Amino acid sequence: MSYSDKFIPYLNVPLSTALFTVDSRDGLKSDPVTGLIINPQSPYNINIQKSQQLFSGAVQRIALTEVNMPWNIPNVNPTNNVLFLEKDDGTTYDLEISPGFYLPEDLAFDIQTFLIGDAVFGTSAWTCTWNAEDDSTFKITTGLSGVQFRILPKIGQPKGISSPFQGFPIAGPRSSTLASVIGFDYVGSEYSASVRGSIASMLYTRYVDIVSSVLCKNQDVRDTSTSYFTGNNILARIYISPDRMYSITNENIVGTRPFILHKEFDTPKEIQWNPTEFLASCNIRLQDEYGNLLYSLSEFPLFYNPGAPTNTASFAGNSGFVQLTMLISEAKS
Repeated sequence: MSYSDKFIPYLNVPLSTALFTVDSRDGLKSDPVTGLIINPQSPYNINIQKSQQLFSGAVQRIALTEVNMPWNIPNVNPTNNVLFLEKDDGTTYDLEISPGFYLPEDLAFDIQTFLIGDAVFGTSAWTCTWNAEDDSTFKITTGLSGVQFRILPKIGQPKGISSPFQGFPIAGPRSSTLASVIGFDYVGSEYSASVRGSIASMLYTRYVDIVSSVLCKNQDVRDTSTSYFTGNNILARIYISPDRMYSITNENIVGTRPFILHKEFDTPKEIQWNPTEFLASCNIRLQDEYGNLLYSLSEFPLFYNPGAPTNTASFAGNSGFVQLTMLISEAKS
C-alpha cells in the first residue's frame, strides 16, 4: 500500500458543521431608557446588524434546514381584498371586502350580501355559493335574465389601492385580487349570467420564498424561475399546504385561520460560501408568490380610524416573528 492510498479514507471524512440560528426579533432596536422598540419593522424583513461577526471560521457551505413562524396573515387583506366585475355593456363594479380570515362559506355570504345590497348591474337577485360537496368551487349568478357579466382578474394590470378599513391601515397598491383567492383568476373573456371558478385555494399566497442576496452572493449557479417576479437568491421555498393528504371541508382549509408554519427540509439547498469571508450582517426577506414582502400590520405603527381626525389606537406588536436554523460547514483543510 502506498502512502497516498493509506490516507485516502481520511479525505472522505464528513465536514464538521455548526448551527447558525436566526430570530427576526434580534433585528429590533430598543430605546435604552424606556425599553420601547424604535422604528417597528416587518417581521418578514430580517435585517440584523451586530458589533461582531455573526459567524466566523473557514465556512464553505450554508444550508437552511428549518423554519418556524406563526402565520397570522389574513387570507383577505389590503393586498387582495377587491373583486372586479364587468357587465356586457362595459359597466364595472369593484367589490371590496373587509380584511380578515374567511372560510369559503363566509366569504361567499359576504360577496352575495354586497352584490344584493348594492343592486349591482340593476339586480338584487345575485347568488354566490361555494360548492363544498361538488368540487370546492365558487359560483356567482346574476339571477336576472338578460344581465350578463364577467370577472376581471386584472392579471398584469394595476389593481388600485385598498380603501381604509376600521382596524386596518391604508395599504399600498394591490398585488392580487379576490379572484385569485376564490378561483376566478383564469376565467374566460366571455360574458354570461353565471360564472363558475376553478378550485378555490382560499390563500393569500400559495407559497413563501425565503430570499437573501447576501447569503446567496457566492453562488456560481444562480436560482431561476418561470416567473419574472420570483426565483432569485432563494434559500428555500415553502408551499402553504399540509404535509399529508386529507379531505377538504369548509372548516379545515389551510390559511383560513391562523396557524403555525413549521418546516424542516429533508434535502436543504447547500449554498456556496467564501471560506475567507466573514458574515457581518444578515439580510433575509420572506416574500409572497408575487415577489412582495409578506403582508404585515407591523409595517404600520398606528391603526387608521376613518371616523376620527387622527389615529386613535397604537399597534402593540406582531406575533409573526420568524425563527430560522441553518447548518454551516467548514472548509476542508
